[in-house]
Amino acid sequence: MEAKQDFCVNAIVFQTINELVKNDTPPSLNDIEIKAEEAFNFLLTTFPNIFTEEHKTKVINKIIAMLKKEFVVVVFGETVGSISNEIKYEKISSEEIAEASYYWEKYKTYKLRTRTPSFITAQSRDVDRILKMMPSPIKNVSFQSFGMVIGDVQAGKTGNYSVLINKAADIGYKLIIVLTGMTENLRSQTQKRLDEDFVGATSEAGKQSRMFVGVGTVGPHEPSRVPTCITDQSNDFKKRSVANFILESQNSPVVIVTKKNSSILSNILNFLSGQTHGEKIQDTIRVPTLIIDDESDNASVDTAKEDEDPKAINKKIRLLVNMCNQVSYVAYTATPYANIFIDPDLEKQDSESGVTLVDLYPKDFIVALKAPSNYCGGDFFYSDDPDIKYADKVKVLIEDAGEENAFPLKHTKKDIPTILPKSLKKAIFEFFLAIAIKSIRRKKGRIPLYDKHDSMLINVSRFTDYQNETHKLIDDFVQSSVLNKLYTNPEDESESSIWQQLKLTYLEHYQVVIEDKVSWKNIKQELVSLIQENPNFVEIVAIHSQSKDELLYGSEPKRYIAIGGFKLSRGLTLEGLTISYFYRKSIMYDTLMQMARWFGYRDGFKDLVRLYTTKECASWYDHINKATIELKEYLVVMERQKKEPSEFGIKVRSTEEALIVTSLNKMRSTEELDVGLDFSGKCVETFYVDPRPERALYNIEKGKEFVSSLRSKFQRIHKEQQGAGFIAKDISGFAVNQFLRRLNIHNANVWARGQTLISFINDNIDGMYGKWDIALLDVKGNEGFDFCEGVKVGVAKRSTSFQRDLQLPNPRCKEDNKYKLPLGDNGRVSSAGMEATGLFKEDCENFGISKKVDGRTHINDSAARQFRAERRMNPLLVLQIVDIRINDKAKVSDRKSHVSDLINVQPRHLVVYLSLPGIGNANVKKYRVNRNFVKDWFGELEQDD
Repeated sequence: MEAKQDFCVNAIVFQTINELVKNDTPPSLNDIEIKAEEAFNFLLTTFPNIFTEEHKTKVINKIIAMLKKEFVVVVFGETVGSISNEIKYEKISSEEIAEASYYWEKYKTYKLRTRTPSFITAQSRDVDRILKMMPSPIKNVSFQSFGMVIGDVQAGKTGNYSVLINKAADIGYKLIIVLTGMTENLRSQTQKRLDEDFVGATSEAGKQSRMFVGVGTVGPHEPSRVPTCITDQSNDFKKRSVANFILESQNSPVVIVTKKNSSILSNILNFLSGQTHGEKIQDTIRVPTLIIDDESDNASVDTAKEDEDPKAINKKIRLLVNMCNQVSYVAYTATPYANIFIDPDLEKQDSESGVTLVDLYPKDFIVALKAPSNYCGGDFFYSDDPDIKYADKVKVLIEDAGEENAFPLKHTKKDIPTILPKSLKKAIFEFFLAIAIKSIRRKKGRIPLYDKHDSMLINVSRFTDYQNETHKLIDDFVQSSVLNKLYTNPEDESESSIWQQLKLTYLEHYQVVIEDKVSWKNIKQELVSLIQENPNFVEIVAIHSQSKDELLYGSEPKRYIAIGGFKLSRGLTLEGLTISYFYRKSIMYDTLMQMARWFGYRDGFKDLVRLYTTKECASWYDHINKATIELKEYLVVMERQKKEPSEFGIKVRSTEEALIVTSLNKMRSTEELDVGLDFSGKCVETFYVDPRPERALYNIEKGKEFVSSLRSKFQRIHKEQQGAGFIAKDISGFAVNQFLRRLNIHNANVWARGQTLISFINDNIDGMYGKWDIALLDVKGNEGFDFCEGVKVGVAKRSTSFQRDLQLPNPRCKEDNKYKLPLGDNGRVSSAGMEATGLFKEDCENFGISKKVDGRTHINDSAARQFRAERRMNPLLVLQIVDIRINDKAKVSDRKSHVSDLINVQPRHLVVYLSLPGIGNANVKKYRVNRNFVKDWFGELEQDD
């Protein structure tokens, strides 16, 4: 009953808002109270089985609260658009980035020893995007910025923030705090990486080391620029390392690399409080600070309820941010689901210190990095598309692991495995073969010099005792049944010998797919050579919190078979990972994705890579991969439209299967909704455009690029066909969708909101929306516009008097409302007959699409759409260039004058029309959405007391 009441209240508030925003003056509090009572009376008479007089006070108060929240900005006279136009700080400029390059140049010189110039350029370009959204430590006296960078698993996030640290230090950030994962292994690994990429020497806590590494081998840092490390590879933050240490006296950057550990974070807070100009934790340090939160979805997100204190680690990170006078907090993750579901409006007062703590929602920027083309990610491992190389070879489905209770998916802490399944033994054989083939290729220079190691991953349980027993079984099998026999009997290829088993594995599974012709004889010779050089050349290690085993990759080649669970799932890199055996069951997107250590760069040996897993797990990963791609594409659109993350209505595709997006306590601020619209049998168009010149010119440029890419396909519309201009037939639906994604389409066009139409087209791209016709409308006698060479059309004219000025329902983004230009007064921009473009006139006459009335031809667009559907013709995308002018009779109020001024500067716009025939697959899917998304679509949701 309560849910039904909420639904009805939201609906009536949505309707009331639409009525109130039509008024020229904002509603007073009295107006809101009157409207709230009218709304309740309507609910009472319309839904007597849901509402009674007993509900009156509670419901009216709820409606008043929702309306006040919507109109409070207007009531207090704040500027419309103040949210997204608010200047919180001056951002880092291109000039600052270009002028300060000491650390960056050393890093670049060092990396060019092993990386290509194009790789370094791409890194620099990605980091510059991030920097330009961050506050300048030179131009701002104080600031507090929250951002997030989304990468891919094993795609180089550490490399990205290494570059960010170098460039940020050049620009003036002095204190650099890197929050790693939860384990000392990961912290130490990160410290080692930063020693090489930034410090230039093996770190010694509180001292300046002379053991040069990494950038230090290019040449030692200038004395005044040597970074000071308060932590080192062996030691996390310790009080004795900072005795008598004064931050503000340091000229060079200060580096802290620490675990997300509550007691260690407390020590750092106490240290920093001693660096302030007061004695209270509320006092701030006056040093420009960059906080990098690696694996930010792990431990950093507050899982407490709204009325509880923040959880310990989240609270201390927030206190850390609060203690800095100039601070940029940048979260890094490959699984951003928990981060984007933080309530952007929620603040909590710490009961201990009394400080009001802003949560870690990335309210200032979200950047989604694009992995390079040589990255092996979701498509490489999970796609069944035959056009994707290796798609049908890389996956090996495990079907025998549950037999004889080898590795049952469901097991307890007390269970132990007793045998190895045949599939795992085959995977180990393939690993030995891959080692030999890679060794041969390295000698031929086919694998990059920096890739000198080989690894195999085995993940079959989260329990450490189970992992230990698995380690024993594998160690015994590899040492006794494989290495020993290979070493002692190199000539034995009898039917049951290990050499014969390896040979059969090669002939059956590898020979048919590898790219170079390697004979069994050469592979055997290489293996014999490697074994004679070191009989134990493969090490079996258990990587978990209670194990002393480590992955120690150095200058000499290492070959590991690593057995693990959680510890292998967070940040640790398995160099040269070739074979992965994954027999686990988890229900959470982020947990599953973090376990995907097999993602990464496999230059020179993609054809050798194998992922052993279950059919069910592969389908889950495929679903998560698609949901993640959709999310990142949406974030890119938001970035392009220059919207602030605090305004994002974010949705992540959910599922009816046994998967959830992230842990339930990280989704307290979310709802699960069936989201989507069915656009089949409809026409949509850009009735509203953004008048800002840079937006208009951007869309025009994208239109020209799209048409230019299809130039050879465009033909003049024949005189026997309807319409005038050009038409291209049978264009890929993928190309159409990519074009629509790139456009900045105003959110007032409801079909464009949340990429709903794009998702709808994508869901039907294998059916009737796989091929499209593209038309360019020509208006004869008007000024011409060149889409590209040989494709020129006349520009259409449109006028507006601002009469058609409907407001967005409960707009979160005031910027959208401020810059909203209706291209006409009748609710439609396209001319009658647009959907008949390209149809033969004879067909139009014979099937009632066109009729002559008083000597003039009238065309029925809906009939044309139906005609296309019945004959299974392509959907139609029409592009037109229009010039907009203000009707001479228009009354341009002060509220609209800024739009009219922009029209005078840039009157020209690209508009699109889409005729979507037939009955497609209605895009109604389950999504996990944040509160902004709910507000955008349904209005403010109030919680009952």
